Amino acid sequence: MRRWSLVFLLLAACIGQTSPDRTPLPNAASIIPEPEECQFLIGAGQGALIEDIVAESGADGVLQVGDVLVSVNDQSVASAGELRQLLTDHEVGEAISVTVEREGSPVEETVNLGSNPDAPDRPQLGVMVTTAFSEVAPVDLNAAPLGSGDFARSVSIASRLYAFDPVTAEWTALELDTPTENWVAAGGRVLYLEGRDEGGSALIDMANEEQLVFEIGDWNGSNLLGSLGDRIIVAVTRPVPDNDEQVEVAVMLVDFAARNAEWIWQVTADSGIPIASYPSPTGAQILLIGEEPETGVLYHSLLSAEGTRTGSVEVPAGYVALGWFDEDRILVGGEGQGLQIVDLGGDAPVAVELPAVVTSLRRVWPVGDGTNVLGESGNALVRFSTDPAAEVRTLADNCQIDSLGDLGWSA
Repeated sequence: MRRWSLVFLLLAACIGQTSPDRTPLPNAASIIPEPEECQFLIGAGQGALIEDIVAESGADGVLQVGDVLVSVNDQSVASAGELRQLLTDHEVGEAISVTVEREGSPVEETVNLGSNPDAPDRPQLGVMVTTAFSEVAPVDLNAAPLGSGDFARSVSIASRLYAFDPVTAEWTALELDTPTENWVAAGGRVLYLEGRDEGGSALIDMANEEQLVFEIGDWNGSNLLGSLGDRIIVAVTRPVPDNDEQVEVAVMLVDFAARNAEWIWQVTADSGIPIASYPSPTGAQILLIGEEPETGVLYHSLLSAEGTRTGSVEVPAGYVALGWFDEDRILVGGEGQGLQIVDLGGDAPVAVELPAVVTSLRRVWPVGDGTNVLGESGNALVRFSTDPAAEVRTLADNCQIDSLGDLGWSA
């Protein structure tokens, strides 16, 4: 409404004035493209998608933009990386037979390999390629359970919930709207906290509205911090006796199915007020992030799966932990400072070199496999390796990514 009001004011100001000659404006509808639909890129590569062709190369006039190259001399090609590797087995000037999928049909062509301008002895096909994947719109996604991947997690996209495995690129629809706040998805359940900071707060299972009311002493649910396998990590509080202005704070591990708390760990002076937690890939440890309310200083504590504090993580100044890179290392990030991997064994932090094609990372999540990292780049969810030469894998494109859940989703 404000934009239109401004236009009306400008038009009114021009009444009575002689208008200069102006070039007619184009029809806005003809220059504003339709927004692209969100797509999930599923499973393994289907070939090398040709995005551009080098003029006067062997591919020029033979191959077409949009072709998906699926074999070279009868050797199958599943990705852009495989194509590049296969070409190293051939020589400049050699004629090779390629099979491409063109408009749904296989087409065989012969291409003469040219010379790479940057390395004359290295052959080049004369095409710019990316890996082709099967694309599925969210509305067409099956609700079948995921496989048994160890790194599966939930993701909220455009206020709807899905689960995916970032390693295998399997996706499934959970057929649930994203809760407005204070929710955790783990162990085949999506739970949210109701009645926070009030007596009788409860965890609610969204799928069937089943609830678990907190009746563990006088502790009351305050904030959902994360998950540990199929159990939920909750920040809880209770009044300090004879002091209405202060509360005790603790961390509770709740088994929703068993209807009990496995343990309660009360925070200490050097742990801060808990604001987030991350389970390690094997579930043996919990990284707990706490904040000093008055100073904003962050603390990174380590808890065992049994609820005892085992130590702390020394995070470089200006950085905060983003999760577990693997069972012994933590990925940390700092605004304008990039990413580093912190070794719990005491080795110096190692900087992560980002691939050149990954730009404008807004959020980052470690996969937990010791190799890969997830990032929100533009409107895409991508997976990239700490090896900058490895191919960047797009998992979802043109999608509004709201949030990612912890490790441990399984249906």
